[in-house]
Amino acid sequence: MRNALSALYDAHGLKLRFLVVGVWNTVFGYGLFVVLLFALKPVLQPLATSDNAALGLLGHNWYLVVQWVSWVLSVPQSAVALKYFVFRSTGRTLPEIGRAYVVYLPMQGVSTVLL
Repeated sequence: MRNALSALYDAHGLKLRFLVVGVWNTVFGYGLFVVLLFALKPVLQPLATSDNAALGLLGHNWYLVVQWVSWVLSVPQSAVALKYFVFRSTGRTLPEIGRAYVVYLPMQGVSTVLL
């Protein structure tokens, strides 16, 4: 039985690790977004009544600010989880995080437009 499981993991381990990290990244990202929604709403939403046009715009779109803050915080943990747990790669981490921001940025733009 152990040999069969080992052979199965050898054949499909990367897919399993990718699935686990994908689920984790989704839970982490949405969880962080929800926590930040509750934490930052009292700070950001009152800016809507500001006389300053830029602050007023932020206040009216406070949930988009939360979305971007959540994204900025989620991308590094996602890149690190993929690097070390899924692909088990070595090398410099910061450049890979930078590349992850570049790769994920178009979809973040689409998400912002949809919200």
